[in-house]
Order: sequence, then C-alpha cells, then structure tokens
Amino acid sequence: MTTGVVRDAVTAMLTEKPADADYTSLWPRDAAVRGARIDGTTAYVDFTAAVRRASSAGVRHCKD
Repeated sequence: MTTGVVRDAVTAMLTEKPADADYTSLWPRDAAVRGARIDGTTAYVDFTAAVRRASSAGVRHCKD
C-alpha cells in the first residue's frame, strides 16, 4: 500500500455519497486530507483544520 492509495481512499470516504440512504456522515463537509504517511502497518492521515474544529465542538474521534 502506498500513501497515495491511503490518501485517495480517505478522500473518497469524505466526499463520495453513500449508497445507503440511511447513512449519515459525521465528518464535516469541508473536511479534507492534507497528507498521509505509512509507518510499518499503520497509516496516518493528516486532515484539514475542519476536522479539528468539529472534534473540539463535540464530535468524538478514536485514537488507537
């Protein structure tokens, strides 16, 4: 897997409309990927500030 694949996959997750009409995304509409890197088997994604603003406004995120 390359950083380009990770970046493209996460960008699609943020921008593509879901096939299931019952699905609602919690990502802010202006969220975007600034970059990505891979370290071993872990991919790290750098998001725009829109994600941080949403997180500080009460949207929870996971940290594993």
